[in-house]
Amino acid sequence: MTDAPEQKVYNHKSSKTDAKRIVILKRNAEIIALRNAGLTTQQISDRVHIHRSEVCRTIKAYLAEIRAEGWHEAEMLRSRDNDTLDQLQAKYYPLAMQGDRKAGELVLKILTRRAMLNGLDAAQKLEIELPSDYDLIKKKYQELIERKARALMTVETTASEIDRDLLSYGT
Repeated sequence: MTDAPEQKVYNHKSSKTDAKRIVILKRNAEIIALRNAGLTTQQISDRVHIHRSEVCRTIKAYLAEIRAEGWHEAEMLRSRDNDTLDQLQAKYYPLAMQGDRKAGELVLKILTRRAMLNGLDAAQKLEIELPSDYDLIKKKYQELIERKARALMTVETTASEIDRDLLSYGT
């Protein structure tokens, strides 16, 4: 047996491509690290010695990759939760249809959760009904504010008197 060094066979073209790819990956990692450190795209461009537009493209591609991964994970979680809701609904729906009140409430909660999970609920419209004496209350507060503003401008009233008046008005 001879202790000859092991011969490694490299594909010359592949080695150059792999080396170039490694250099680009390292550069991209440096660009992202510099951006995360708070540098502007121009500062990164100056430091890495590439055009600013290439820095922007690298950052944009990185953010798109993160969004795609996040979207995929969110879809996986949504799918798992929908499967869980399906199992629960399959178990309690027959009981609800037989008149079991608790099962019926649970099925409604399941349906509500499914609608929220999948974005099926439309935004709810809120209608706010003002009290019938709203305009009167608004006018009284406006008068109080104006009176207190005049008092402050003429320095006739101390701050503690204003606070006392405001507190007593609310009760």
